[in-house]
Amino acid sequence: MTSALYTIFPRVSHTERLLFTKHMAIMIKSGISLLDAVDTLRQQSKSRVFQEILTKIFTDTKNGQAFAVTLKKFPDVFDQFYISLIEIGETSGTLEQNLEFLALQLSKDNQLRKKIQGALMYPGLVLSATVIMGGFISFFILPKLIGFFSSLQVTLPLSTQILRWPRLSRQ
Repeated sequence: MTSALYTIFPRVSHTERLLFTKHMAIMIKSGISLLDAVDTLRQQSKSRVFQEILTKIFTDTKNGQAFAVTLKKFPDVFDQFYISLIEIGETSGTLEQNLEFLALQLSKDNQLRKKIQGALMYPGLVLSATVIMGGFISFFILPKLIGFFSSLQVTLPLSTQILRWPRLSRQ
């Protein structure tokens, strides 16, 4: 059974997942038990949604379920690759190394996301400015030029006729 907050807001940021994985790897490497590591990270989490998820993971793990099994209950937060590596690490005794590998992969994913967001920012700004300018011209400039277009005794280009049509139907 999942919590009400998680069902309403199931998002956990990529950064939170990355930090959780890095801190888990460091804590397990330093000899802290899995339960104590999850409990500590639960208490330190700033996200209420992630705190609730970690509380459920802590409770289920404390009650004897495998760590990977408890992670499977939150597929929106922990994908199949993540869960598979945790499961392999638990059964083979290499959980620490698998967590370090996952932290490295999540870090690379985070860097790629930032690069993609940065690359899309300029085209997004240009597109927004173009739409705003087009709307401004269509709604404020062209209506004032309808009289001028009507006085011309020439065939207007199709694009001008299309822009002029809604204004003429009101008159």
